[in-house]
Amino acid sequence: MAYKSSSIAGVIRRLNRDYYLPAIQRPYVWTPDQIVRLFDSLLKGYPISSFLFWDIEPAQATTLDIYKFVEDFKYGDFHNETAIVAPDAGSGRSATIDITVDRLARHLQGQAQRQALAEP
Repeated sequence: MAYKSSSIAGVIRRLNRDYYLPAIQRPYVWTPDQIVRLFDSLLKGYPISSFLFWDIEPAQATTLDIYKFVEDFKYGDFHNETAIVAPDAGSGRSATIDITVDRLARHLQGQAQRQALAEP
């Protein structure tokens, strides 16, 4: 088994395109405090461990229950997809980073729009 390095941005770009969740993965359970601690670790340059991915043969992809990573977190909203690669470890961190970066980008975009409207 080979180890490959990837940036967080690279992993985020591949979520729900190349990386999906196996149905065996537990539901998203991160608390706001855990999210803050994860981003605190990232900003301090601490390692966040590794992610484990397993390859799925294309013939198997249609027989397995595969889910998308959380994009807009809503309780009770599930989506089933087929995939070629599924993470087995690190999915909580991946989903947390994806959700937080998306919401931060939306917030900053809204701030920029409000600021543009307020300028004379």
